Amino acid sequence: MRRFSDFLGLHRKLVEKHLHSGRVIPPAPEKSAIGTTKIKLGSDKNADSGSLDFIERRRAALERYMNRTSAHPTLRADPDFREFIELDAELPRATQTSALSSAGVLRLFNRVGETVNKMTFKMDESDQWFEERTQQIESLDAQLRKLHASMEGLVNYRRELALSTAAFAKATAVLSSVEEHSSLSRALHQLSESTERTQTIHHAQADADFYVLSENTKDYIQLIAAVKDVFHERVKTFQTWQHAQITLAKKREAKAKAELAGRMDKVQQAQEEVTEWEGKVERSQEEFERISRAIKKEMEQFDVMRVKDFRDMVIKYLEDLMTSQQQVGFLCCCSCTPVILLKVCVVLRSSRCGRRLSRKPRPSPKELPGARGERPVYACVGCSPSPFSAWGEPPSPPGPGLGCDGAAPSPFLRQRHGPH
Repeated sequence: MRRFSDFLGLHRKLVEKHLHSGRVIPPAPEKSAIGTTKIKLGSDKNADSGSLDFIERRRAALERYMNRTSAHPTLRADPDFREFIELDAELPRATQTSALSSAGVLRLFNRVGETVNKMTFKMDESDQWFEERTQQIESLDAQLRKLHASMEGLVNYRRELALSTAAFAKATAVLSSVEEHSSLSRALHQLSESTERTQTIHHAQADADFYVLSENTKDYIQLIAAVKDVFHERVKTFQTWQHAQITLAKKREAKAKAELAGRMDKVQQAQEEVTEWEGKVERSQEEFERISRAIKKEMEQFDVMRVKDFRDMVIKYLEDLMTSQQQVGFLCCCSCTPVILLKVCVVLRSSRCGRRLSRKPRPSPKELPGARGERPVYACVGCSPSPFSAWGEPPSPPGPGLGCDGAAPSPFLRQRHGPH
């Protein structure tokens, strides 16, 4: 069993060991102080839906983090990662993952210093590939943030739709329980059950939108930040190289002055310093070239993984959306929701005209062209049956455009079949 702090400790170790070499380290899930406090103060007996959603969200985020880390060929071979997934015993408790610890405060100051360094230092890029990829990463980051904002709006809309549907189902159920008219009560009860099942489908689709679209897009926004960190490591390596070159130039200048002054006691010391900094310059140049090659290789893998993940995400979302729409359509066919609504209209119109609702035998095909089957025709006593009664529509009114006793027909029926 692993604690959440164990995952943060693993991520910190991987960053310390592989970030400086140009490896893109998948970011660990973010900590939520509010959600953690709710979990600690609550219990299994009184856990609310918000706590359960927080636990499921964190579990899914940790699963995605482990999958991305294990997909990296270098990271999955790391001894710390292998120990994390293979060791059955509990790991030593990570003490430097808290934001209020001394290490957390130190990391905060380091991030502030690196941010200032990014704003103040501009590297004169000599490699066109890095210049183009930097612009591409910035554009991709901006577009992903816009996409994530739109997806969050979609998720909120789906959840509001599910809540509104649930409220409608509950109100219809209460109305059916107090309705004295037996036919109308049964129709309202059937409508309530159908709407409640529809609410369940809407809620499942909202979860699919959140976990398939929104969370994966948020992960890639954090991955883009990890790519920017790798690019900044290259800039820091370039700064080290430039500093070594400047220092070497100063050491050579000091040696030349000592030789001109004839101070042979300092010439030997200056020569040793020049030799030392020449080695540093050479090593810094090799490190800069090495991290540049590593970043290019990492970006090739990142592009392949990004295309695959987004393709799978879109396919999975479309499959879930099609399944949801099929369930809604199947629910309408099985529960006959349009027929239920029409029955409610029948009862309301028969109650309005004050006549008794009866079942009349279906006329023959000669009398009613286009008739289908032997279903009964609903009509008020004294009213002529409607040619649309095969679908359960209320009877035709005696007058054009009017209902029984001059009542106006239902607007629902005008939208479905047009005016009588």
